[in-house]
Amino acid sequence: MYLLDTNILIYFLQGKKSVMSFINKSGQSRFSISIISRLEFLLGLQYPIFVSKEFDQYLDLFENINLDKLIVAEAVSLSSKLNKKLKFKDLIIAATAILTGKTIVTADKDFKKLPGLNVKLIEID
Repeated sequence: MYLLDTNILIYFLQGKKSVMSFINKSGQSRFSISIISRLEFLLGLQYPIFVSKEFDQYLDLFENINLDKLIVAEAVSLSSKLNKKLKFKDLIIAATAILTGKTIVTADKDFKKLPGLNVKLIEID
């Protein structure tokens, strides 16, 4: 099972070949997202007040994993192990992947620095 980083959600909608290929090969039912990625994706739209049903339906295609105290504690633990600090949203997404035993799928190389995190890095064409 995979946890998609926010950038992968965006690249999929943009039709990036490497992302489309990976998702199509793996089968959509194998993917989850953190509720933080849902928030980040929707806030990143140019006019979030006009978020359409289509975007909500798109995000509902994936299992959405809610934030809880265990994920927060894992994010804090990860942060304390790093020399370079990551944004809190990335720490939460990484902690979600670790606690759920999922591999994070991302285009962000910073995730490779996190101990205990399985990462599938996708090069964007």
